[in-house]
Amino acid sequence: HDALSRVRRLTDLPLAVERAAYRRAIPARDWEPYLQRLSAALTDPRVRPWFEDYTRLMNERPLTAPEGLRRPDRVVEMPSGDVIVVDYKFGQPRKKYRDQVRSYMALLQQCGYTRLRGFLFHPLTGELIPVD
Repeated sequence: HDALSRVRRLTDLPLAVERAAYRRAIPARDWEPYLQRLSAALTDPRVRPWFEDYTRLMNERPLTAPEGLRRPDRVVEMPSGDVIVVDYKFGQPRKKYRDQVRSYMALLQQCGYTRLRGFLFHPLTGELIPVD
């Protein structure tokens, strides 16, 4: 999760993973397979545009909510005008995760964004779950 928070474009991924591993003293033989899996996930045609073709990126940018700050993992504005809200998940799916993305979308709607689409993205498995 920490590594993906530092990825603006696909080319940022190798250094982001290496730095995250370094901070945790994880040897290369242990983190390199994750880099390969993450690279495959981010180059998946369904998500690659979110890392290459966007016009604006908000990565881990806080949103103010009545109950405090909320921080979506990735929000990208696409050339089409669609705004994609992405929340990375590395564990088992849970209903509260969908609610979390819905709350991000509601906050962005209050900010004037109208063409919102939300997703839960499990990068290690490649699973992509739309959130309406």
